[in-house]
Amino acid sequence: MSSLSAQTARLMRDSVVIDMIAPGSPFGVLTPDEQSTEEWYGAYEHAGCTFTSCTVAADHVAYSIEACVQEIAKSRHWLLAHPNRFTLVEKAADIRNAKVTGKLAVCLNIQGTLPYQRNLKLVEVYRRLGVLHALVTYNEKNLLGDGCHERTDCGLSRFGLGLVAEMNRVGVLVDVTHAGHRTAMETIAASEAPVIMSHSSPRAIFDHERNVPDDLIVAMAQKGGVIGIQGVGIFMSAEGSDISAQRLFAFLDYSVQLVGANHVGFGLDYIMHPQNAQKLVAQSGSSYARGGGYYNAVHYFSPPEIIVEVVGLMLRKNYSETDVQGILGENWLRVIEQVCG
Repeated sequence: MSSLSAQTARLMRDSVVIDMIAPGSPFGVLTPDEQSTEEWYGAYEHAGCTFTSCTVAADHVAYSIEACVQEIAKSRHWLLAHPNRFTLVEKAADIRNAKVTGKLAVCLNIQGTLPYQRNLKLVEVYRRLGVLHALVTYNEKNLLGDGCHERTDCGLSRFGLGLVAEMNRVGVLVDVTHAGHRTAMETIAASEAPVIMSHSSPRAIFDHERNVPDDLIVAMAQKGGVIGIQGVGIFMSAEGSDISAQRLFAFLDYSVQLVGANHVGFGLDYIMHPQNAQKLVAQSGSSYARGGGYYNAVHYFSPPEIIVEVVGLMLRKNYSETDVQGILGENWLRVIEQVCG
């Protein structure tokens, strides 16, 4: 970080830095065998990251109970085999401790709720195994409600009401990323705890179905949640190739102006090897809507190291150090502590 300003370097050194979603970890179910331990860990270590949430199951991948448990077991075994590098998170204090000890803190997430099937008791089981974070839907309709690419826009089901209540009780983050508008709105209204958007961006900047409208961002913020600005090229511009810090900052700054710096963070949705994203789309059928850029020949993802560049932009735009530290990680920590303990 020698080329950085002294202020930027100090903030990165002293702050908890969180990228709220990592679908492409070495044990990730969305992109199996994404990369080696060294390569993946090095990307987050170089970026100064303190914590991320790794995907172990999804509505279109490993959605049976058996498959989900096997993926969780594989992930736990992998993480616990590297105790000098990783902390498997159970509560917010584990993240702060990882910052002190120089480790990368990790929790597990499920992108969707099909792995719960219709058994609410699994929420606590998965929670005890490290799943602290779950999306309510993934692009399509499931037992809880509709996804953002579904042809209908139905709301939260009766089962969904029960599942959200159980996630609140057990201490699992409720995430409306990938959800349809009405399903997301009703989830936010039903939850007694803050609801997050771990990897989303405002549709006002770029009109894509995966991006979210202002009213949804406002409702989420009023509930105490945080939106994690994503760095996926096809959700950032029509060309799909502009993953620059300047473009990422445009989405971040719009969100800050809309709901305040206390409700914004990073959720890059980073996949190191873009060809693996192409394989995932090809294997997942209707989960990925035609015309949304998913079938592009090349995909682009902002890497974790882009965070420090965005910090520099925030400082040049006269963001306070308190606001910058909040966006870097303190906002996420506040919600994790409130929900997960």
